[in-house]
Amino acid sequence: MALELRDLVGQAANGASDLVDIVDPICDPSTQQDHFSLALEFSFNPAHVRIEKVQTDELYTSLYKSYARESFGTVQLRNLQDRPLTTRVGVFIPELMKAPSEQEVTLRPRAVNEVPLTAVLDEAV
Repeated sequence: MALELRDLVGQAANGASDLVDIVDPICDPSTQQDHFSLALEFSFNPAHVRIEKVQTDELYTSLYKSYARESFGTVQLRNLQDRPLTTRVGVFIPELMKAPSEQEVTLRPRAVNEVPLTAVLDEAV
């Protein structure tokens, strides 16, 4: 690969890019070569929210309709600001959903807030 990771990280650190994608273009299944992709995202702005813990229950396809209204897990979010912060929490399960399910929540200042996770699963599951 002509462009190395350290070159891309250096470019991102100098403000040239805030998203770095490296993809090995060789993907021939007839050979025994491995391929990889790597994505790094840089943000030089301080974080406003930290994900403290994610806990989920097992999902059962027979109960797919219930997950739209009943929680199947929780996420603990810490507001790092001195003021209430409104943010969006999204859940996306590629194998079971066509689009992400999002909810807007207001987080208390400088506190850990537990947010229930719900999702609208595809009927085809």
